[in-house]
Amino acid sequence: MSETTSHSAADRASAAAPSPALLTVSGLSVRFGRTAPPVVDDVSFEIRPGECLALVGESGSGKSVTARTLVGLTGGDARVSAESLVFDGAPLLSASAAAWRRIRGARIGFVLQDALVSLDPLRTVGREIDDALRLHTRLGAADRHRRVIDALTDAGVPDPALRAGQRAGQLSGGLRQRALIASAVVLNPSLVIADEPTTALDVGVQQQVLGLLEKLRAGGTGLLLISHDLSLVARVADRVAVMRDGRIVETGATEAVLGDPQQEYTKTLLAAVPWSQARGTRLTVEARAAAETRAVTDRDDAHGSAALEITDVSKAFRTPAGTLQAVRDVSLRLEPGTTLGLVGESGSGKSTTARIALGLLAPDAGQVRLLDQEWAPLPERERRPRRHLLGAVYQDALSSFDPRWSVGGILTDALTGGASRSIRRYEDEVAALLRSVGLNPDLMRRRTHGLSGGQRQRVSIARAIAPGPRVLICDEPVSSLDVSVQAQVLDLLDELQEQRNLSYLFISHDLGVIRHISDRVAVMSEGRIVETGATETVFSDPRHPYTRRLLTAVPHRRDLTPRQS
Repeated sequence: MSETTSHSAADRASAAAPSPALLTVSGLSVRFGRTAPPVVDDVSFEIRPGECLALVGESGSGKSVTARTLVGLTGGDARVSAESLVFDGAPLLSASAAAWRRIRGARIGFVLQDALVSLDPLRTVGREIDDALRLHTRLGAADRHRRVIDALTDAGVPDPALRAGQRAGQLSGGLRQRALIASAVVLNPSLVIADEPTTALDVGVQQQVLGLLEKLRAGGTGLLLISHDLSLVARVADRVAVMRDGRIVETGATEAVLGDPQQEYTKTLLAAVPWSQARGTRLTVEARAAAETRAVTDRDDAHGSAALEITDVSKAFRTPAGTLQAVRDVSLRLEPGTTLGLVGESGSGKSTTARIALGLLAPDAGQVRLLDQEWAPLPERERRPRRHLLGAVYQDALSSFDPRWSVGGILTDALTGGASRSIRRYEDEVAALLRSVGLNPDLMRRRTHGLSGGQRQRVSIARAIAPGPRVLICDEPVSSLDVSVQAQVLDLLDELQEQRNLSYLFISHDLGVIRHISDRVAVMSEGRIVETGATETVFSDPRHPYTRRLLTAVPHRRDLTPRQS
């Protein structure tokens, strides 16, 4: 009897014992230059087979450098040291270039954030995936082709045979990201490192990518997930490590770190998640200290003339495959001093609607009125005297700036309507603009490529408000920013709206952001508005099946609670 009991106890102990670490990182430090301070400083963690560790933190915290170190891609000027850096029993610090070529891709898969940059624009995605098989296996062409199709299928790519013959530039953002993941996992690596794999993807595509990552983990693949999206982390990760200034400041089980954080920095990151923060609530400590939470009133009452009104607008494009009806009979009304959120998946027609509203694209039918006057369709010469009343803030601020111009030149150009870029004459006005968006006037002599993402977006907002607009169209203005910088920009937009009585048409695929910043919301699908109403009404009691599907797919603040194993 005692022998049987002893056996059972031993079996239970064996079953409960954790499997050996797949990756061990101990005391990792990385610096660029002999005397430069470390960008990764004494970092330690482990990942076991079938386990997901999430690295979270602000931009510049060292997350991506850590990831690149684990696949030998830090660059020739990097100085890497560690007490231990071991993958599947093999030391990585002493790995030769040839050894890295055998490890990278075959045993450690690497998924970067920007698939358009990561994929070769001159080759088909099928060829790109095939190259991994050609270099690391002895399969023949026919077998490799089958593996390529299987990998694309597993990654959730529709029509995989068709997509395999297309180049990255011919695919949507979601398809490119899934093709990149297929390339990273086609060799069944033991470990996958995914660096911001869902950033700037709409909620439907995020769901597909998440499903694939969870499938990999369930199959025994170790996963290092790097993300600023804490709701995503809450859903996927077993453990979380929070990085700040190159060091891990808090680590533990996901439910412990996100449900009961011990460090103030972690608490600040969680407070910046917009989903559960009421309209008007500031997301950052600085903004909360500077202003009281403004009261939210019922904005359904009539306001008289609309700030922006879109009526029965349609737009079609001719493509090699036929006519694409991008926008169908769209009608929207933006009240003065309020925010109308426009949400929908990629390809739903949001950006086309924005371009029509801005007067950059002529509608095939319907009209746009700005401050109760005709705006589109009109010849630009008739719009020009009122052009300053309507501004725009775009997703990619850097690509919207002329890299030859300084910050001061960009803002002077906006202040003068293109009549001058001479900063000296308008230095006081430029300085005031920079202060109004929380930037030091000393930046006016800098060029935008030397600014951080958050600074560039603030310059973009300063440029938009420089001519004194009444309406701003914000097209994905925070989708590429980490959670804390996103919070700062959202707080800034709220403050400017209060100070200047601005009206925003705010376009985003992020429903958490939309819920936080919008007074009313319109949901767009396949070129049509399928639902509109007060934000809390739409989010708490959605009427249209498409809206319900979107909301069901969104990981949000209620997911920052213990995850059942």
